[in-house]
Amino acid sequence: MTDEKYFDILAANLDTPEKLHLFYELFVRYVYDDPELGKSTDESVHGAFKPVYDQEDYKSSLGLNYVQLAEETIHRVRTGKMLDDCEDYAFLAQKILRRQGKNAYVLSIPNHAVCIWTEKRADGKWDAYSMGTYGLDKNGNCYGMPKDPEKEKGYDSLEVALNSLMSKYDKPGLGLNDGASGYRISREKVELIYVSEKGKGSTVVVPVEFLPNRAVVSQFIVMKHSKDVKRVAEFGETLLKDYPAQSDFLHQWLATALKNCYSAGGVEEAEKILRCYAEKFPERTEYWEKIGLLYLSTGKKNHRDHAQTYFQKAIDLGSKNFNCYFQVADHYRAEGNLQQYVATLELAKSICSNFEFGPLAQAYISAGDKAKARSTFEEGIRLYPKNEVLKGNYRNAFPD
Repeated sequence: MTDEKYFDILAANLDTPEKLHLFYELFVRYVYDDPELGKSTDESVHGAFKPVYDQEDYKSSLGLNYVQLAEETIHRVRTGKMLDDCEDYAFLAQKILRRQGKNAYVLSIPNHAVCIWTEKRADGKWDAYSMGTYGLDKNGNCYGMPKDPEKEKGYDSLEVALNSLMSKYDKPGLGLNDGASGYRISREKVELIYVSEKGKGSTVVVPVEFLPNRAVVSQFIVMKHSKDVKRVAEFGETLLKDYPAQSDFLHQWLATALKNCYSAGGVEEAEKILRCYAEKFPERTEYWEKIGLLYLSTGKKNHRDHAQTYFQKAIDLGSKNFNCYFQVADHYRAEGNLQQYVATLELAKSICSNFEFGPLAQAYISAGDKAKARSTFEEGIRLYPKNEVLKGNYRNAFPD
């Protein structure tokens, strides 16, 4: 029997979420990945390799993890069970569910991955499902547990429906180790995992609104690797017309995608296309910002000076992106203009939602104001107590 035939049989017979859940319970077993070997360490598959099943040994990130295709999972069998970990579970479920016509995706959440899909009812309500290492979840009702009747009624929005699936990770005992507890999906973006090449996973970020349209999501994956400027531009402009509510996301995406179409050697050509969009959409600052990043990426002194012109233009047009302010401030630092170095970062603090406290604290240190540096570090740590980099910089600056 071919793999494709087997997947067809699974899709035909596992025709309810409950059947899919039972299939996983009976025929799938979780095995941790070894970050050193890059592949699951079950002894029957890898001979003398030491099996790793303890949570403390599971240290690999998405980048180090071996991401297993569904075609690999169905052939990795020991004592009657297929062997995989969380993202492998999810990709197998996605394979089966997509054959049933469902818009299934592998969702990335901190230190974990799960297969999700949604369905819209005739009354306009949304049902959300997840299938993964913790079993089936519908609308926040985990299979085999007492059901909340209110959750069974569905949800008015796609975002709320998807977040009903996240609440289970708030509970202890799921082994996520500072992972998904408290995590929620925002309307503006959801991070999806796909297999970019054998054994390697990549992510793509899209607004929640796009999830029901799998063709659009698939194109985002294609465009992430495209160097075809015309194709990228046409795709971006089409989405801007079709999804006006997502203009902030789409302009940022389009500016980044156009920039990525060029190598550092094509800066002048890239500047032309980005400048066209900057002039076409004068209220958007993203295109000027990307021109600045392009020139900065070459490493050439004259290009670095040129980059500041574009970062400053973005600021003058109302950019609230901290990176623009940081780059302009860093240019002042390199020139020895400490007053403007500090002033630019102080302005960013009052404007940018993505403001970073560390650079301002370091600017105060450079200017000789250690009292302000200390208070800035401490303010940032109060607001972001899990920011270990900021804490480390604080300890280095003030070891006492």
